[in-house]
Amino acid sequence: GTAYYAGLTGKYLIETLARIPVEVDLASEYRYRDPVIDEETLFIAVTQSGETADTLAAVREAKRQGATILAVVNVIGSAIAREAHGNLYLHAGPEISVASTKAYTSMVAGFQLLALHLGISRGKLATDEAKRLMSEAGQMGYEHELFSIDDDYRKNTADAIASQLREAGFKVKRTVLPASTYWNGWAKFPYSTT
Repeated sequence: GTAYYAGLTGKYLIETLARIPVEVDLASEYRYRDPVIDEETLFIAVTQSGETADTLAAVREAKRQGATILAVVNVIGSAIAREAHGNLYLHAGPEISVASTKAYTSMVAGFQLLALHLGISRGKLATDEAKRLMSEAGQMGYEHELFSIDDDYRKNTADAIASQLREAGFKVKRTVLPASTYWNGWAKFPYSTT
């Protein structure tokens, strides 16, 4: 779940900053699809441990189909890191609990760096704009409340915020407290979420 939710945020970042279409799959579901993969495909495997069996199977299948594999991974020398053509190492340290917030945060930060790099290299993002975005990201803290964000910002970042809230709900559920999150469009129909 954690890597999937980080991938959803990564999708938003890459599509917004680099203008590259992105699909996100749960590794456990990947084998049941027939995705269009070829030698022009960049397959990004997101994993904390680098040893998850479903993710490793998905990486091997994408590689078999000719994709270039980039691993966003925490553990140097892990099975997925060895299978990948390139690695973006998180350096988040060992996972202390199943609800690994630092791994998730590192995954999102890695996606931000990747999206900025792709945006600049594709000419979709000016270097000065990328520097400004990085500066703002470094200054953001928890003092910003969701409801104090203006409407334009909320509309433009709804997907990223929603995936982060889903990850938060995922963490809360693991503490045995009931928690539910819903897709943005479901908010239009309040009775469908009960």
